[in-house]
Amino acid sequence: MVTDESIPSSNQTKGLGSEVGPDDPSLNHSSNQTPHYWTSRLVHLFYLCHFSYFSHIRLNTIL
Repeated sequence: MVTDESIPSSNQTKGLGSEVGPDDPSLNHSSNQTPHYWTSRLVHLFYLCHFSYFSHIRLNTIL
């Protein structure tokens, strides 16, 4: 079941790559995936800390 799903996806990426141009989207995606992942994690962490900080202030003002 897993192999059946992975085969069409790999064929789809190859088809898209041939349509777009000589640049390989799989290599591009793998190189861009890690920095984007970490930036999204940092932004998520930042918003989490931001929200907890303001909720803490809000609770103190209410109490």
